[in-house]
Amino acid sequence: MHSAIHGARDDIHCIVHTHTNEVSAIAQKKAGFGHDDFYGAQLYGRIGYHEFEGITLFEEERARMLESLGNKHILVLRNHGVAVGEADIERTFFLLWTVQRAAEIQVTAGALGGEDNPITEEIKAKCASLTQELINESGFAIKFYEAMVRKMISERGKPW
Repeated sequence: MHSAIHGARDDIHCIVHTHTNEVSAIAQKKAGFGHDDFYGAQLYGRIGYHEFEGITLFEEERARMLESLGNKHILVLRNHGVAVGEADIERTFFLLWTVQRAAEIQVTAGALGGEDNPITEEIKAKCASLTQELINESGFAIKFYEAMVRKMISERGKPW
């Protein structure tokens, strides 16, 4: 998967693939990620979905996976997990963190029951666009990454 994306996308230089409980739960659901919360709205229109074909090891799946990703930077591997790719480590980390938070909020809200408060399509699109601007232009992703590394070091005493 990693080599397929790196070989096809000049704009992606870092890819992270994960199967956290929350992300895997969303990947399991037919509806996938919702966009009616702060984090989910930031992902609106930015996620590709790839149907589960078993363990992702075989050359013949590459073209289908790339087609599922399209021009997006988030690929949900159905019944599996997620791959997130961006221009560098800092941007990838920020986008993955947003994906993880969206999954956590969606899983938690789903456990509460009751009707969700929907966000309009216009606001979802605005949130997604503004987040992409933060990732690409403002240096926010770099500052965010550096702050998270400092936090980790202060909590654990070392960065690894």
